[in-house]
Amino acid sequence: FNLRVDRFELPPSLREQAKDRFRNGCSHDIESIRSLFQLSKKRPLLAFSFKPRVGVSTDALREVTMGVLQAGFNVVELDTRNLHLSEKRIDELLSIAEDVSEMEFNHVARFSPNLSLPSNEALRLCGQFIDVQSSPYVVKVDGGMEGMGTLQELRKHLYDGSDDSTEDENRSTQSHPITTTYPLLRKHLQGKIPSEQFVDLLSLSGADIIYPGGRPDLGGGARSLGAKKKTQLVDSVERYQRFTDQGWPMPTIAGGIHAGELHAFYELVGPDVAYFLGGAVALHRDGPVAGAELCSKVIDEAIRLRKEKSVGDEIPDLKNNLVKRVESSYGSGDDERFGYRSPQDLIDKVYSLDSYFDRL
Repeated sequence: FNLRVDRFELPPSLREQAKDRFRNGCSHDIESIRSLFQLSKKRPLLAFSFKPRVGVSTDALREVTMGVLQAGFNVVELDTRNLHLSEKRIDELLSIAEDVSEMEFNHVARFSPNLSLPSNEALRLCGQFIDVQSSPYVVKVDGGMEGMGTLQELRKHLYDGSDDSTEDENRSTQSHPITTTYPLLRKHLQGKIPSEQFVDLLSLSGADIIYPGGRPDLGGGARSLGAKKKTQLVDSVERYQRFTDQGWPMPTIAGGIHAGELHAFYELVGPDVAYFLGGAVALHRDGPVAGAELCSKVIDEAIRLRKEKSVGDEIPDLKNNLVKRVESSYGSGDDERFGYRSPQDLIDKVYSLDSYFDRL
């Protein structure tokens, strides 16, 4: 669709046209994503964004992918730094995707290639990745120069297991890939398109899981929040709730978070928000598989505590041994940047802040 950037708002009729063409019947909402990944009621989607700044061998990529998924993660995706896509590399990535799809995990898990490419190339490769897997299919298309057009082209085509993709009025949502998107140009286009508008345009173009920017800031290493940050925290939590109330796209918590923050994020924004982790996995002193195991353990414990909590009770902290494990797994071991953030402590200190589960 054509956008007049001087208006900052799509006319309602154009917005409905975009939804009909690129979302209805061919994109995924939060409910369908949860269903395809067979997530229990209180369990969020966990993903690892693989972001090596130097080349990584296929064997190492396979080993980390399998280990992270075995640890409880649902998705391992490649960052835009991994766009080395020679024919040999594509064959190697297809092999990993196929092996993951066939692996018997205790949960649904997938490998996601990064297809932030011109639309014709992305369509061709997407079809190849769909051919070697069972549903759900996951691909990453970031919001760069060609991201919006590539998302739209993916939504206009039905994948039926063949090399040819055709438009079909009776499209099956399950036949379409779940697309994850990071809005790369969100800040760079602020002078032309407000960040909120850019995220909305990507969502209308078919992004299913997206980082909307402005995730809640739980405070710095001193574990304190100034008055301004307290207001911003409440506003940010409410913004994430608007996404989950709308039902699409699934927003993500991303951007430098660590294992010590996961419990608080889980309580503040709930299980309909996905956790796309990078450093929390990769920076663990014992490697990414150990990082994934720790993050999964924190989420498991957060779910258990939530299930056991009675209405009106305070939110219990993680057990002391798990807190110590979290706080000693990154940095120097006494680095406050990686400290545990108690959700109840945050709620007590920030006026009008409460748990997602208490807002239901």
